[in-house]
Amino acid sequence: MKRIVAAALAGAAYSLPRWSAGAILALAALPAVAAPQPGEVDVIAKDALGRPLGDTKLKLEAPDGKVAGEATSGPDGHFLFKGIAPGVYAVTGNKTGFDTATAVVTLVAGKGASAELTLAAHAALDLNLAAKQLEAARLGIEPRIGASTYTMTSQTIQDLPQGENAPLNEVLLHAPGVDQDNLGNGAIHVRNEHLGVQYRINGIILPEGASFFGQGLSPRFVDSLQLITGTLPAEYGLRTSGIVDIQTKSGLFNNGGSVGIYGGSYGTVQPSFEYGGSVGGYNYFVSGDFLQND
Repeated sequence: MKRIVAAALAGAAYSLPRWSAGAILALAALPAVAAPQPGEVDVIAKDALGRPLGDTKLKLEAPDGKVAGEATSGPDGHFLFKGIAPGVYAVTGNKTGFDTATAVVTLVAGKGASAELTLAAHAALDLNLAAKQLEAARLGIEPRIGASTYTMTSQTIQDLPQGENAPLNEVLLHAPGVDQDNLGNGAIHVRNEHLGVQYRINGIILPEGASFFGQGLSPRFVDSLQLITGTLPAEYGLRTSGIVDIQTKSGLFNNGGSVGIYGGSYGTVQPSFEYGGSVGGYNYFVSGDFLQND
């Protein structure tokens, strides 16, 4: 019996080193598995009007509840989380006076991901949001089937020669298909049509006299201007070679005022002012100028 056990132990002692060496060689032949490359998650926090929100508390959280990163957004509302392992994350943003916002991002190995958080204000932006929604609703009433639209913002007008000091008819000459008819009365042609221009302010059609004397309108109160041309439906009336649709500035978004003076040759002096504000549910915007030359 002792002789048989000794023989078995001897066999085991002899075969073990050979099996271990083969296993080691087999494991060494397997390809190495590289660790997934970490990536970056770019987060921006904004309010409901699209303005960046600084000092927003940001958190990056994995599905298992593990927090991958916490930070505070900069003045531009941005923060870049670096060295984040690939996976799915929930991004949350918290700021005093705003509701918490959450977004879900998927980070792929070696690539970046981005998340945009929109935080709704508790009270401060309610009036602004209502005004924006009403403006969008008003613009959506007018049909635009078969029409082509050229838009000029208040900033576009300021960048033109003379800026807001130019009469409205001279501003319109920068739009495609518009040329001057008579310098004396300020009438213009659109697509070679005579006296076919209609002027609207906040959707309200101006009388024929005001439509003819385009130089009597100042671009100073214009927030945006659209020249609508093309095949227009009957809702636009008879003057349809060109519709000049003006949306006025609002004291709600242009709070405060300014005073300026413009001058040039022929003794031209043109002082001007504008002022806007809001009271309760109402807003106002006032502008005026005086032109003198020799």
